[in-house]
Amino acid sequence: LQSYELNAADYDENRHFFLGHFFRDHYDSNMSQLPNILSSFTINRVEIWVTNNTGQTTNTRDLIALTDLGEHSHISNDFWSPGADKNPSNNSNDEYSTLASGYAAARDLSQAGSALESLGLKGGTDYEKVGSARQLSRAEYKLNSSLGYISLNSTLQTDQVLAVAYEYTYRGQTFQVGEFSTDITNNSQALFVKSLKNTACTPQQGNWDLMMKNVYYLGASNLQKDKFRLDIKFLSDTSGVQLSYLPEAGLREKKLIQLLGMDRLDNNNKRNPNSYYDYVEGYTVDANNGRVIFPVVEPFGTYMRQVIGNDAVADKYVFQELYDSTRTIARQIAEKNKFTIAGEYRASRNDEISLGATNIPRGSVVVTAGGQKLIEGSDYTVDYYSGIVHIVNQSILAAGTPVNVSLESNTDYGMQRKTMLGLNWQYDFNKNFTLGGTVMHLHEQALTTKVSMGSEPINNTLWGLNLSWKTESQWLTNIFDKLPLLHLTQPSSINFTAEFAQLIAGKNSQSQSGSSYLDDFENANTDYDISNPREWVLSSTPSMFAESAYTNDVRYGYNRALMSWYYIDPLFTRRSSSLTPGYIKKDLAQLSDPFVREVYINELFPNRSINYKEASTLNVLNLAFYPNERGPYNLDPALDANGRLSEPQKRWGGMMRKLETTDFEAANFEFIEFWLMDPFVKSHIDGSNPSGDLYINLGEVSEDILKDGKKFYESGMPTTDDASQYEETLWGRVPRQTSVTYAFNTSSGARARQDVGLNGLTSADEQNF
Repeated sequence: LQSYELNAADYDENRHFFLGHFFRDHYDSNMSQLPNILSSFTINRVEIWVTNNTGQTTNTRDLIALTDLGEHSHISNDFWSPGADKNPSNNSNDEYSTLASGYAAARDLSQAGSALESLGLKGGTDYEKVGSARQLSRAEYKLNSSLGYISLNSTLQTDQVLAVAYEYTYRGQTFQVGEFSTDITNNSQALFVKSLKNTACTPQQGNWDLMMKNVYYLGASNLQKDKFRLDIKFLSDTSGVQLSYLPEAGLREKKLIQLLGMDRLDNNNKRNPNSYYDYVEGYTVDANNGRVIFPVVEPFGTYMRQVIGNDAVADKYVFQELYDSTRTIARQIAEKNKFTIAGEYRASRNDEISLGATNIPRGSVVVTAGGQKLIEGSDYTVDYYSGIVHIVNQSILAAGTPVNVSLESNTDYGMQRKTMLGLNWQYDFNKNFTLGGTVMHLHEQALTTKVSMGSEPINNTLWGLNLSWKTESQWLTNIFDKLPLLHLTQPSSINFTAEFAQLIAGKNSQSQSGSSYLDDFENANTDYDISNPREWVLSSTPSMFAESAYTNDVRYGYNRALMSWYYIDPLFTRRSSSLTPGYIKKDLAQLSDPFVREVYINELFPNRSINYKEASTLNVLNLAFYPNERGPYNLDPALDANGRLSEPQKRWGGMMRKLETTDFEAANFEFIEFWLMDPFVKSHIDGSNPSGDLYINLGEVSEDILKDGKKFYESGMPTTDDASQYEETLWGRVPRQTSVTYAFNTSSGARARQDVGLNGLTSADEQNF
């Protein structure tokens, strides 16, 4: 029997989605009919698509995922007008008919952006272009056809798009939202589908409310109904304890689970509240996956306000930010985040215990049940690599005996230098008298001079003496022989042993005054280093320049100047290295050049402690910008006699990279920190005052470096002269085949045809293109 406690903001994120606002609006009223939901609609068919991050090539299609498709009363873009169908369909508004009839170019991903933006639609908000989206198999999701929502078996990544096409029956009439893959058989044309989640899932998105925030994961599987308990608690500021009711007149008599519509049935599913959460498999509980589903969409928001009925009272308790803001923001609103979901459950799969450590030393795990030590192999098994104990003896589980596990973890083993010395001696004065002693010393050396609490190094000495003496005594025998009932004749044996030991604890000589640090906050920051030049690529034209609006136009790159980024190998900056060329060692001016020399950590952080594993120099990301030289793919013909660009002050150079962590709120990334050396440090010497601007853009950055709306990758270029495998654009050539692997072909001569840059042209082809 396991206990659990969840915060109201711990809902199961990015897994459960309504198929549209129509189904969301009907959810509360349908769930109020439990246990016999008599829904007026039934989902007949559904196709679910997600961004293809697996490289799958089967069951893939290009998509245009539309946010307002199938919406009648929840249209986020005022450009569209409500249609004849109030129920979800392709005719709920005029978006589908407009695009399907008059904008055929929108089915081509390379032209979709310009076609849709000409209507005033905004990419990432009103629509999403998804190339080679993957269709989910039936085993990857669950569909509730009576309530109109889907539950994914795996959580979506923050940057994945979720889209759907479905058909349903409502009051005997059939409706369809989006296009099925069988409707458009030409795989080169994109499907128009309904977007349930965009790349950036924010409260400002029109489909933000489609993500269900009333589903909670308990961390178990195969729940048992007879042992399941759930209660809603509220933390009272006045009493400081958790209450199962709201401390207001007229509300004290009702438990929160009754107030929020979670207790309407008794154990026989009859309409009679019994102070227990209504356990209805498939509707309020997903037992197989260990999830509870509240019977209202916003239990702590609009629904609570509705049942309280008094806005002045409701304002003190309603947690509407839970549904109007991101989960990260909601958790930070302490004055409202006071609701917890607590209870107990018993799951049929309770035979695994996670140890919370990996690479555990073999034989170090000790498992006991009721104080009795269990036997490894017969009672339990251990996965030492993953750190999981599996209870094999089912009788232990059936009896409900508490199981305890102790272990040793070698996660931090070897992180300290340890020295242990010992001496043992013994002197036999004669065969009856022995004197001995032992001395041991254990010394540990810390990694740094700042020792954290609980990890103090040992500097202890243990010494001791032992004494052993024995002899025989006839006199003692004679004494005992005089006692009644005793007759003794043999000499008595006398044995005497004594031991003494003392531990002399010494303090660590490395730490400051033998002190330990609770927390000096040096590790309070979580850094995400983006200074590796190999992660950066040539940037697309920033939106701050007017030419960024061009599509399929070579003027898109006219203002790009030459820019490079790199590390300088220490081979060229250290005089002490035997590998450094002699002419560089002798050139002291070059070695001390501020644009070349190494930068030491203590120059920027003079008070930082450096441990013996850490280098004393910093890896510096070097940027070089030449505003009067043409950058890559700049086809501007207006050059001076020396082949230089005119008006260098209007030119730009850029680089971009992806960030693996895109949810800055959840990761608590708050700022960008960098040191910038004055790029004009030499120019100030001669009295000139040059200047320049450095911009850092965060968000959705276009990867269309040569803006033609097409995906290009060098390894997709043909290794022969077969022109059918590529198509030509204003920039050059683009492969027709879908990207699968990003590695050059290894056949003879292939590298010369594929390693040709982003325009797909060799140097010889560029002369004539």
